[in-house]
Amino acid sequence: MVTWGQAELALEALKALETRTPPCYEVILVDNGSPDGTGRRLAKEVGGATLVQLERNTGFGGGSNLGAMRARAPFLCFLNSDAVVQEGWLPPLLARLRSDPEIGAISPCILNQDGTLQEAGSHLKADGFTFAYGSGDDPDRPPYRFARDVDYASAVCLVVRRSAFLAVGGFDPIFHPAYFEDVDLCLDMGDRGLRTVYEPASRVVHVQHGSSSAQSARAQMERNREHLCRRWPRALRGRPAMIAPELHDGAAIACRDARAEDRVLLVDDRVPFRDRGSGDPRSAALVTELARLWPRARVTLLAVQPHEALRYAEPLWASGVEVVWGVADWERWLEERQFHYSVVIISRPQNHERLDAALRRTQPQALRVYDVEALCFRRLERQARVAKTASAAAALNAEAERFRRVELEAVASADVVWSVSHEEMAFVAGVAPQTETFRLVYPVAVETDPPGFAKRSGVLFFGGFLAGPGSPNEDSVLYLVSKIMPRLRSLDPGLTLTVVGADPTQDVLGVAGPGTKVVGYVPDPRPWLAAARLMLVPARFGAGIKLKLLDAMAAGLPFVTTPIGAEGLLLGDLQPLLVAEEPSELARRAWHLLSSPDLWAEVQERLLALAAAEFGPDAFRGSLVQAMAALGMAPPRTY
Repeated sequence: MVTWGQAELALEALKALETRTPPCYEVILVDNGSPDGTGRRLAKEVGGATLVQLERNTGFGGGSNLGAMRARAPFLCFLNSDAVVQEGWLPPLLARLRSDPEIGAISPCILNQDGTLQEAGSHLKADGFTFAYGSGDDPDRPPYRFARDVDYASAVCLVVRRSAFLAVGGFDPIFHPAYFEDVDLCLDMGDRGLRTVYEPASRVVHVQHGSSSAQSARAQMERNREHLCRRWPRALRGRPAMIAPELHDGAAIACRDARAEDRVLLVDDRVPFRDRGSGDPRSAALVTELARLWPRARVTLLAVQPHEALRYAEPLWASGVEVVWGVADWERWLEERQFHYSVVIISRPQNHERLDAALRRTQPQALRVYDVEALCFRRLERQARVAKTASAAAALNAEAERFRRVELEAVASADVVWSVSHEEMAFVAGVAPQTETFRLVYPVAVETDPPGFAKRSGVLFFGGFLAGPGSPNEDSVLYLVSKIMPRLRSLDPGLTLTVVGADPTQDVLGVAGPGTKVVGYVPDPRPWLAAARLMLVPARFGAGIKLKLLDAMAAGLPFVTTPIGAEGLLLGDLQPLLVAEEPSELARRAWHLLSSPDLWAEVQERLLALAAAEFGPDAFRGSLVQAMAALGMAPPRTY
């Protein structure tokens, strides 16, 4: 902390630091020859700190360099004497720095005294002036809640790797007495491959110009801006030329994202309910991995529906994903980001139908991906075959035909198609042979030592009911209870069935009774997958890969399912043991596993090996890197 007068502000900042920071730091105070006796007062009232008292004002950069020379720790935090840290400010900054060796510097969310936003990351314009993103706005709004790369981090509170700071020679004295030395430092580190990151989970209040007058600050800024422009013409050449980006959302976004190497927009129904099925866990994994593998890109998730968005946005923000929902006017939102994205990924046919025209008009330069996830028309056609009435079947077939047209158009017009199974890849090849297609499945974490046969009991159905009444999972549970469990209980009257999954419908809740338990939502299904002896999923309709069966496979839980349920699982010669169509055959295969410890153990071992080879995180990342390379995104160095 460098001081020049204003002892009261510095003492307030130090008190906040002491009370709101875990004891993992040393404090170095550099008083720049304060004419009002601030140095003497600090020496008298502050204990436990290293105090350097200078006879003349060396400026912010010079004082900071002198203080850094006394430091011993691997990270340096430059904290203004008018900056008041908030509770929990430091751990998120250190965690982010330690998570990635390519991060050289990091800054928190900086607030005004009234709680409004002072800056959520700082950026450069073509004329060398800086732009504080979000100034004056509500810091809790979604645009300021996600971690991201920035042009530079304000030295109001700037945490830097000590090794990086020394490598660039610290703050350049040319910017004496203050302003733009932090910009220069971050640009210099950027030239060495180090990123500067904004971390919204950390907050610091700044008394703007509390240690100098606004008039003198402006004069110093003007002088030092000229130094910056002469030194960094190449960096400024790529920045937008705009007068006041804070007055126009589109200009602010263009300034914020100017340095992003790639800009990827994903469109989906909602912010993924990562713990509630319906393809959402895969969507969450996809967007998270995009941000993790390409941290220098801007990854934006556009959720059409706002339902429970805030709850599920938090982990995506932490991963560096911009999450947008609740947009009243999609056309205007896209127009404000005209020509902004290099890649647009659309999932689900209803979103293609809703936004395709606007996306093509506003983002004509973007390469287009249609993420099949599951062929909607195929699910509806299969549902029609088991409909209870002819009129219901006719309605389902009519809806299937409409979605078939939409999905055919989406596949044919895409530059690249993503799918989850070889079966659906074959469909795409048949209708759009010219379109490159990649298989992107749901990644699962494979258990290394799951419980064996003797430590398990009962039958489990695991799957969410987010799609509501008439959904594939509801139908599977009702079919299981009415057609299969009676056959199994004739062999073992004490056999239990447990139904686990979020949002159970009234009909699903209604199957609860002796020997059948409906649990509903659980935050972590792994204990249930580890306790059951068998998973039974008699899927009569549906499409795509069934995530619940992948979860069972990765948990070491053998299962029995139908040919529709087995799609995409690559079961090979396990198929005769695990797959059947008719209730009697499903029950027979289930009983074979429930009553044969040796067979059960062999199936468990083979399913675990299959999950690791085909559906593990490494396989998913490898497929994603290949798929994005086809869209022009350079593969990450490590993944």
